Amino acid sequence: MTRIDRTQSGGTGRRVLRHLKVRVGFAVFVLLLVGAAAHPLLQATIWKGQESIYNPETGHDRDLEHPTGPSAAHPLGTDALGRDVLSTLTFSLAPALQVSVLAALLVGLLSIAAGSLAAYFRGWVDLAVTSVGDAFTLLPPAIALLVAGIGKPAFGMIDAGLLFGLIYGLGPAALVIRSRAMSVIEKPFIDAARIAGSGAGRIIGTQMLPHLLPYAGIQMMGAGIGALTSVAFIQYLGATDQSRVGLGSMIYTAIDIQPVRLIGYGSFNMGDIHVRIGWTSLLSAGLAMTLIAAALYLIAVGSREAVIPSASR
Repeated sequence: MTRIDRTQSGGTGRRVLRHLKVRVGFAVFVLLLVGAAAHPLLQATIWKGQESIYNPETGHDRDLEHPTGPSAAHPLGTDALGRDVLSTLTFSLAPALQVSVLAALLVGLLSIAAGSLAAYFRGWVDLAVTSVGDAFTLLPPAIALLVAGIGKPAFGMIDAGLLFGLIYGLGPAALVIRSRAMSVIEKPFIDAARIAGSGAGRIIGTQMLPHLLPYAGIQMMGAGIGALTSVAFIQYLGATDQSRVGLGSMIYTAIDIQPVRLIGYGSFNMGDIHVRIGWTSLLSAGLAMTLIAAALYLIAVGSREAVIPSASR
């Protein structure tokens, strides 16, 4: 088993926070949060009284032929529906961050709890964890989210994050952490803790947890990115009431296909149809998703390298 270095000064938490990748990841998250917080501020100031243009769901600038490129009135242009891309982007960041972070945190909590309990108690506990894990591994979270969204009109981002975190956390993530916990439970320091009179809670919390956290962090990263892309996929399909505004719907509305020949921004002809592409809407949504994924990756990998220095080599 890879040895966790406990000799560096400042403790594990401080080493994690000092790691360059972790700092960069948090900086990216702060940037995204600033973008999300900018939406209500812009609506209350610069865009005040112009809801018919800058509303992220129903806004439409009647004076322009859409989609358009960047301008003073629309710094990121407009999409094929005439919506201001900046307004739509800043509005979409908050739910995207919400579903990613919520899914990641829930996966970390559930996978560590299920995996460590299965390894410590074995028997029927291990059987239950592995059985549920196998069943949830066979259930694609994106399909579960789609079915739940269609069946429940009020299905929102919190529901999506919780459902994805539940399936992923008790499914593949729990099986991975259980496998790691099985190797930890066989180590001599666990026997020493038992001889010293430590109970299950103390052994799991103080002896096993430090060895499981780096691996749980990687699972949390996968869950956060998976939840983000799954929700974007559902938004792209427009299958639920919450699909009208989001990063996925921005990608969908960036492309407009019409059976007439028009000339405009980002347009070209394909035989008898005319395709108009709002490049700013397409690239803005793609960049936002990339930055969220990058932030999760940097924090997860940086934390693992800080706890297990050999992981960076």
